[in-house]
Amino acid sequence: MSEPVCASDSSAGSMKKPEELTVVDAPAGARVDEIDGLPKNLRFALYDAFFIVYSIFTYLLDIGSDIWLAHRYYVLEDYAFFGLTIGIVIFTSLVLTVLSWVWYKDDAKGDPVSPRDWRLRILLLLLQLAPVLRDSSGLD
Repeated sequence: MSEPVCASDSSAGSMKKPEELTVVDAPAGARVDEIDGLPKNLRFALYDAFFIVYSIFTYLLDIGSDIWLAHRYYVLEDYAFFGLTIGIVIFTSLVLTVLSWVWYKDDAKGDPVSPRDWRLRILLLLLQLAPVLRDSSGLD
């Protein structure tokens, strides 16, 4: 079975039959794969904003419940579960922060960001609020 060959089309998202696509340097009998893209008629609806705000709310609620649970374990002198809770929360938060930093660095390659915006991003990343920052940028 031959490898698919990519053929770009100026109208992203339109589906054409393989025989209608332009194929460059394709061996005889090769399958053709069209490059995908977002549809041009994609719009941001009210329910999209609702789910972004809901996502931010539940993330903050999750952080609050983690802090409450760790405090509860500490008050009950159950230090093993206190340490385990804090360790898991910090580890997952650091993973999210590193991923967000990589995403922001990758995004900055195509769209330059002001130094003020970078300082705000770094501050929120250090405060472990990377998902809030990422979701709130979707509301712009």
